[in-house]
Amino acid sequence: MTRTSSVDALRGFALLGIGIVNLPYLALPMESALVTPEGAADLLAKVMISLLFEGKFFVLFSFLFGWGFGVQLAAAARAGIPAGPQYGARLIALALFGIMHAILVFHGDILLAYAVLGAGLWTLRDGTPRRLVRIALAMVPLAALAFATLALLEAATADLARSAIDLSGQGYQGSFRDAVVQRLADWPTALTVVVLFNGPLAFGAFCLGLAAQKTGFFEPTSPIQHALAARVPVLLAVALPANAAYAAATLGLLPPGWPTNLGYAALALGAPTLAAVYVVAVLRLAPRLDLLTAAGSMPLTGYVAQGLVAGALFHGWGDGIVRHAWQCGNSGASLPDLGIRHDRCHDLAAAMGTRPARRCTTPFGQGLGQHRITATFLTPASQGTVAGQSTIVAASRIRGSVTNPVVCRCVTSRDLCDHSRIAHRP
Repeated sequence: MTRTSSVDALRGFALLGIGIVNLPYLALPMESALVTPEGAADLLAKVMISLLFEGKFFVLFSFLFGWGFGVQLAAAARAGIPAGPQYGARLIALALFGIMHAILVFHGDILLAYAVLGAGLWTLRDGTPRRLVRIALAMVPLAALAFATLALLEAATADLARSAIDLSGQGYQGSFRDAVVQRLADWPTALTVVVLFNGPLAFGAFCLGLAAQKTGFFEPTSPIQHALAARVPVLLAVALPANAAYAAATLGLLPPGWPTNLGYAALALGAPTLAAVYVVAVLRLAPRLDLLTAAGSMPLTGYVAQGLVAGALFHGWGDGIVRHAWQCGNSGASLPDLGIRHDRCHDLAAAMGTRPARRCTTPFGQGLGQHRITATFLTPASQGTVAGQSTIVAASRIRGSVTNPVVCRCVTSRDLCDHSRIAHRP
């Protein structure tokens, strides 16, 4: 297999992983995508994505961006023309395309960030491979600090819910114009996440990719490639516990405060080390990865197509597959201080009247990481069902159960969306 085919296979693999990571954010409003799932299958999927996917595949894609930059420089040198004007025009086009992509397709766009970071990479075009590797290593502690900052932002969930920032994504249930307006509203929040989550490691991967081009890493006889393959056991010894710590932090399994912050920061080590293992694996399997090779030959098309297909499937202007699920979890009047939304309290109370009384600690509404919000549906002890408006109260924010336990009847999110089990009242 040629060098170009191997690179295309790796790029296609990176696109596949990016699509898997982005799918919840393409299909669901941010407040739903960030909540820890309730169902066993959904929870397992969240664990696997956090452990094996999040943070790893954009590193691969960024590594190949840096490699491609080196290829452009080499081509310009062979042709005897300056690389600057063409590269600058490409960055401007990439930035404009990224802005359009964020507004029209996916608010979590990374292309604009690539254009800005690409301008920084230009200043290192004459750097030696050793210098580029040193800069890449310097990005690791910066990324750890950025990830810890994200953990602190997630710890401020209650403040976020009380603020003017609306993460409910109601606009995605409407027309294409409504979705565009919603993306514009979501973009500042998403851009902040992109800067912190992607920025430092992406730039480090740019530098490594440029160093790889300068040293002929993708050549079949490359000694560096063989040396990397020999270090896979060491890389896994670092990657698996670091990514496990990150997954535990995102799922709220670590105590709040510094343990959770360290769990997030561990991704700065876990992401690039596991990405390096993926590089070795894909390069060895590349001759068998024809579909990924084909996808990797058109990276920009593949990246944009993910958002377009997801929008056509999930948003209101398309098939609206999850529109009903959004309405179950996000419609109606909100509890002002915690942002819980539901307009079916009365109907739910009627259905709950036929269920056994029990303590209710069902995660509901919105919450980030370990800051889960527990919603409790109360039924007066003197009545079998609620004759009037039922009450929703929120218990303690962090894995809380009901303070001053009461007799209650509760339902799961599946019940909320199963109309056959809801006894409607006029």
